[in-house]
Amino acid sequence: ALAEAADATGRETGPGTVVDAFAARALAHPEETALIAGRDSLTYAELDARANRLARLLAARGVGPESFVGLALPRGTDLVVALLAVLKAGGAYLPLDLDYPADRLEFMVQDARPVCVLTTLAGAPAAPDVRGTETLVLDAPDTLAALADLSAAPLDGAGAPALSGDHPAYVIHTSGSTGRPKGVVVPHAALANFLRMQAHELAMVPGDRLVAVTTISFDIAALELHVPLI
Repeated sequence: ALAEAADATGRETGPGTVVDAFAARALAHPEETALIAGRDSLTYAELDARANRLARLLAARGVGPESFVGLALPRGTDLVVALLAVLKAGGAYLPLDLDYPADRLEFMVQDARPVCVLTTLAGAPAAPDVRGTETLVLDAPDTLAALADLSAAPLDGAGAPALSGDHPAYVIHTSGSTGRPKGVVVPHAALANFLRMQAHELAMVPGDRLVAVTTISFDIAALELHVPLI
C-alpha cells in the first residue's frame, strides 16, 4: 500500500503556459500584492502593466519564440518584471547571476546568443559585455522614456506571440564541473507542469508567499519566482 501511494503521481495537467496562468491570476486579483522586494511592492495589476510595456519593447527588438534574452539584474522588482516580460514577448530568458565570475557570464551569453541582455544602472558594471549583443539598461532615462510611451495592455492580435508548449521558456547552464558548462533549454510545457505540481504539493493558495533566495542561475529559482505568481 505504501508503494502504491508513493507511485500515485499521475495527475491531469491543464493546458497553457506560465504566461497564461499569470494573466488569469492578474485578471482575477488585480489589487492583490504580487511581489515584495525590500521596501518595494507591486500589485498584480502593476506587475502586469510593467511587464507588458517591457514585452512590447522587447518584441520591437525582435524577441519572440525561439529567441533568448539575458537577465543580468540585481534581485528586486526589475528582475521579476523582466522575467515575465521576456515570456510575454514569446522569448526565453537566460538568467545571469551578477555574482558569477565575469568569464562564466560571458561564456553563457556567447553560448546562448541572446537578442539582448537586460540590466540596470546598478547592475551594469558586473553585467557581461559581449560584442554583438545589445545591452539594455532598464532604468536608463532613454529606456524609461521609451517604456512610458508604450501600452500597458498585453500583446494581442498580430503582435501576440504564437507560443506552444514546445517553445523554450528559459535556458539554464550546468556547473561545468566535468567540462564546459552546457546550456539546457526548458520548454514551456515542462515549466508549466513543474510549477503546477509544486503548487499542488505545497498546497499553495492565493495570498501565500515564498521567499526567493536561490541564485537565478539555478533551476530551483523558477519555483521560487513563478509559483507564488500563478
